[in-house]
Amino acid sequence: PNKGTTLTCSATSDGGTTTITTKLLKIDADPPTAVSASFARAADFNGWFNHPVAVTWQGTDATSGIASCSAVTFAGPDQTNAPISGGCTDNAGNVAAAPVSINYDSTAPVLSKALVDSRNGSDLVTWKSSSPSDTAVVQRWQRGTKKQPVVFRGAGGSFMDKKVEAGLEYTYAVQTFDEAGNASKRKIVAGLAKIVTMRKLPYVPRV
Repeated sequence: PNKGTTLTCSATSDGGTTTITTKLLKIDADPPTAVSASFARAADFNGWFNHPVAVTWQGTDATSGIASCSAVTFAGPDQTNAPISGGCTDNAGNVAAAPVSINYDSTAPVLSKALVDSRNGSDLVTWKSSSPSDTAVVQRWQRGTKKQPVVFRGAGGSFMDKKVEAGLEYTYAVQTFDEAGNASKRKIVAGLAKIVTMRKLPYVPRV
């Protein structure tokens, strides 16, 4: 590697001596070094990116210098350890690749079959989401109230609400979230906690 040098040669004959000096010779056969990628922001949720992110590369080259480095915006497809290619090129045309990978998912889960089965003194809320690992959040409130407290948060497809008053109508909101933080559409369902009835046993006189 050489940032620039010249070479001189001469030839002597009966007619005299002729000297020739070359143009500046630059030699660089080594690729850029310390090439790395940087993301425009941190992961969106739990180590996952859920919308497009810009990735840029940078590096150094001690001989000819850096000519260009890659810059891309990754927008899918959804994948664990999705590969992203990039690197830097020096002014001599040497290339140094430095691929990276990310966890990417921009697709929201699909929530369906949100129902309430009102039973004696309880409401059974059921639903179905795209993946069994999706986290469900269930809120509940009575007619005419503004507060919508969360009564369930977790995996699964059902929740038995036993903290209801018989004869009152309750509204439930169900929403699911995948591991990348994408949220499904919120479903609203209603239920009526039934009054617990006791079966009257026949009178048996003591003998």
